[in-house]
Amino acid sequence: MARTHRTPSTPRQILVGLIVVSAIFILLPRKLTSGLDHIVTWVLSPLTDLGRGVTLTVTESLRQPRQSAVSEEEARAWRDQLQQQEREIVNLRQELQRVQELNARLTGYRNDLKWARASFIVADVIGAGSSPLRRELFVNQGSLNHVRSGQIVLGVREDSAADPDDLSRRYRMVVVGKINDVQLKTASVQLANDPAFTLPALIEPNWRRGESWRAEGMLAGDGLGRTIMKLVEIKSNNVRVGDPVLACSNPHSLPIETVVGHVASCEIDEDNPVLWHIVVEPALTWEDLRDVVILETPQ
Repeated sequence: MARTHRTPSTPRQILVGLIVVSAIFILLPRKLTSGLDHIVTWVLSPLTDLGRGVTLTVTESLRQPRQSAVSEEEARAWRDQLQQQEREIVNLRQELQRVQELNARLTGYRNDLKWARASFIVADVIGAGSSPLRRELFVNQGSLNHVRSGQIVLGVREDSAADPDDLSRRYRMVVVGKINDVQLKTASVQLANDPAFTLPALIEPNWRRGESWRAEGMLAGDGLGRTIMKLVEIKSNNVRVGDPVLACSNPHSLPIETVVGHVASCEIDEDNPVLWHIVVEPALTWEDLRDVVILETPQ
């Protein structure tokens, strides 16, 4: 018996069939179509419920937090590493601030010493002598950084010159002492009020007085914690309170004259009536120094 060959339905035939079925439903009575609606709904409702259940299950699974794949030990290690990095960042910021401050100070030092033919070494003050017979500071630079005994040590005045014509206010760099004992990484600074300190100095009249003279003498400590000026003759040296006191220049230690302070009091020397006994008020407070500049001049 010969088999009949069926040709597959084409999209056009399917479309025509749907149109015919739709026309039949339209022509059917309303009661019959309502019954068919109920039958279709009853047949499809299990599939609809099943789809709704699947949707709810997937939604709930998405809402639940995923289980962490990292163990508690690994999480603790990550936290410790993060804290370590935060501490390193803080340290780096502090170091950056310190370097910026140091660079600013170095710029100021170079500006103040631009006319001096000398280099300099910046040192932090790390302590002070406690003996009343020795007035000294300790710094964190030593022979490894070319520090040697006898070098002049300067401090920096933070207040700028309010009156540029006043010598005691014109200079920001102030002589505070000179290097004494030197170790590999540290050194001691003999302050100008130390009993063993000596340094050639001079006094000039305050510019407002309109006088022109210079009185040379020697700076020294008096053993009472004060800096005095010795060997200043009274004749033709009309020294008055407030006159600036300058350390004399020296090509081997101090290339330019640098302020030390000003005259705090001047009286006739009891032991030698032809000389002044002068007490010098330092231009800055040595106890408040955080860093100093050590002059490094050619030998």
